[in-house]
Amino acid sequence: MSVGKFFCRFFGGILLNLSLTLFLLSFFAGYSIENIGIFESGLKDIVDTDSLLQDYNETEKEQIEMFCELNPDEEGCDIINDPGKAVENEEFKGFINNIKGYASFLINLRVLCIIGFVIGILLVHFAHLNFILTFYKVSLAGLFTSGFAVIYYKFLPDILRKIFNGDVIRNMAQEVPSDMFNKLIEVIISWLTMPLNRTFDLSLLLLGVFVILTVISYIFKRKVLNNKNQKVKNNGKKATDTGRTEKKV
Repeated sequence: MSVGKFFCRFFGGILLNLSLTLFLLSFFAGYSIENIGIFESGLKDIVDTDSLLQDYNETEKEQIEMFCELNPDEEGCDIINDPGKAVENEEFKGFINNIKGYASFLINLRVLCIIGFVIGILLVHFAHLNFILTFYKVSLAGLFTSGFAVIYYKFLPDILRKIFNGDVIRNMAQEVPSDMFNKLIEVIISWLTMPLNRTFDLSLLLLGVFVILTVISYIFKRKVLNNKNQKVKNNGKKATDTGRTEKKV
């Protein structure tokens, strides 16, 4: 194998796997943006008066709550009376809007992934110069990548939960009350569950498609290979017969 063919095969395979991986990841990110409302509403549910007044003792909390109940127009009392408003400030809204702004970028990323996948196919073809073998190699690459994605997106919720409950994250969030932190984890998992399930379904669909394509291309590849072997045998037999005839003459 020449150096050029080796590089075409190597980079073609990488481009195929990377393009398909990013393509699926773009859908996961897109579904997460569509589902961002669950994250917003979940944060409102975990913010309560006790978490806002965690630096005060019980007597001080009661005094502040009573004061705000009698004076709802005082600064800060709107949040004490309705803790959910703590996540409705302009800074948080700006953060959510920034996340939603990535939706157009994800569309462009999918287009680039499709282009990258096509270029990967061309590179693989240049390496083999055989359409059937290219078809088989591309299908096989798609099968392995989508199969890995099925496993990844299936178990990612459990992986995330273990990461969030790990010592590193827990130590970083020591100042956050344990009960509130646990609720935050559940909010994040609830937010990402639907996007993960939809991406898992998409990965499973692609896996099924690539399994079928791999089987079909393998059958064609074996058929072509058998035909070539048969031709070689026939040519060898003809050459032997010709040689025997010449000897007799």
